[in-house]
Amino acid sequence: MPPSIRHLKHEHDKARTFIKSILPITSDAVEVNKFDFQKMENPDIKGKEYQNGPQKGFFDVREYVLHRDGYGCIACGKDVQRETHRIIWRFRGGTDRPKNLVTLCKDCHGKIEKGEIKYRQIYENYIWAARVNMLRKSWHGLVNISTENMVKARNELGLEKSHINDALSVCGAAFGVQADVDSIPDATSLTGRFVRRKNRKLHDANPKAGGYREPYNANRYLVNKVGVRLQKGDLVEYTTKDKRTVIGYVNTLFSRGVVRIADAGGRELYNGASINKVRKLQNTNGLLLAA
Repeated sequence: MPPSIRHLKHEHDKARTFIKSILPITSDAVEVNKFDFQKMENPDIKGKEYQNGPQKGFFDVREYVLHRDGYGCIACGKDVQRETHRIIWRFRGGTDRPKNLVTLCKDCHGKIEKGEIKYRQIYENYIWAARVNMLRKSWHGLVNISTENMVKARNELGLEKSHINDALSVCGAAFGVQADVDSIPDATSLTGRFVRRKNRKLHDANPKAGGYREPYNANRYLVNKVGVRLQKGDLVEYTTKDKRTVIGYVNTLFSRGVVRIADAGGRELYNGASINKVRKLQNTNGLLLAA
């Protein structure tokens, strides 16, 4: 497995170990599935059609996107200084799939980057489906339940689709457990993930040894005017200009004195909150949770 996927499996194992440390769990089951990306795009595809996709005959994705957009800027129509633009930026989960790429001229590209022009398009992100495909054969020591059997168990219980109901259905299909359906409406699911608290790459702090980080760097932590230190993973509260209260975790720190606030899953809640107007609720402890 690639290092990123191996790390994802390690995080799943770490989460199960953590839950077992506080709850009397005796057995584990996991839902496995194999996604067919071309069938997700075209449910009627079959046979040789798999080999004749829309990008057939093009050198790369960029050449296909330019051809699809008529070799002109989709904003102004110019056909000079053409560049490809990601609708959803890479750091927000965007990929190089054609549906996330559009053709722009250099001037319009700069305006979109600055927010002067806005371009929105429905974009299906299959990153998690690809990760599930790579992980499905690595769950050793766990009871593997296919999505088909999970759905069958959920329908037998008469439950609607949700994370809680899917978990109950997987356990029901794996161990024959009869779920207490009456108590399900009162159940609450927790979403969370582990985050690192320190960067242990010592060489990064020494530019002379080939590192890129100075001994003091604003991206490690920021200090506001009253001396409160903010770092990644801190739980904070911020009131926007339109009096909206945002409660989330510090996700990114910028040297100009603002932070990006996100939920436990990394989804952006607010970008550009001043550190002098942010109220810290809890120090980071390496585990982000949200109900």
